[in-house]
Amino acid sequence: MYTPLRKISQTLQKRKRKNDHIVIPYLGDHPQFIELRNSLNSLLARFEESLTQLKQLSADTSHELRTPLAVIKGKIEIMLMSPREPAYYKERLEQIMIQIDNMQQIVESILELSRFSKFSGPEWMEPVDLLMVADETCENMFALIEKTRHQHLEKKFSFAPVFGSFELLTRVASNLLDNASKYTPEGGTIGIETWSDIKKQKAFLRVWDTGQGMDEYAIQKCRDLFWRADTARSGGGYGLGLSLVQRISELHEAEMDIQSTLGKGTSFTLVFNLDANALSEYDTF
Repeated sequence: MYTPLRKISQTLQKRKRKNDHIVIPYLGDHPQFIELRNSLNSLLARFEESLTQLKQLSADTSHELRTPLAVIKGKIEIMLMSPREPAYYKERLEQIMIQIDNMQQIVESILELSRFSKFSGPEWMEPVDLLMVADETCENMFALIEKTRHQHLEKKFSFAPVFGSFELLTRVASNLLDNASKYTPEGGTIGIETWSDIKKQKAFLRVWDTGQGMDEYAIQKCRDLFWRADTARSGGGYGLGLSLVQRISELHEAEMDIQSTLGKGTSFTLVFNLDANALSEYDTF
């Protein structure tokens, strides 16, 4: 009994000293040792992943804040060098306000992402129908898309049961629809679909548009936190919407597939594990 515990202790001490990737070694053939090893390795893997994400977030945030701070500092230094006309100060202060707004967006993005820390275990998951998620989202965004932005919204819903958070999945659908609407011109079409594939045991949520599309580089980068496109799909934001979609998808163990063609449009398809029990209950009615 002491040998397995000693191995665990030595391995954890190694992690403490070197701060590198570790795996609990073989502890023995006893089922309890095997279960303990698997549980600890799973826990360590999640811990290391969280540390990696935290380091990346810190680096990204520092990088993004550095630019607006440098701009603000430079403009203030120039303003203090010598007296200027009031119009000059007004113009520079307006430019500074733009940089402050950018910084505020960054801070709000970080706060938004921090909300997901409470979704760390299975207790938050419940049966959810993507059909209901999509339908409610369309009701909430119909006026914005059709009345304000003058675009056509197409809907095609089928039963698509999953396990997850209705709140978070609604956020996903809202962000995808808003993203599609932002980059689709007036008169364009936006679509949202849900369906299930019983054979593959998968449920799907798809949002597509007839907008400007993205090139291969933008497709690869658009999910990164704070990424800003230099192409026609740039809307002046910091890309938080798709970062949130990516993070929520990961929480639901869902995959996101992006297909896009410049000048023709983009589609986002989220692939979830199907709640087969709910589908069976639905078939009995």
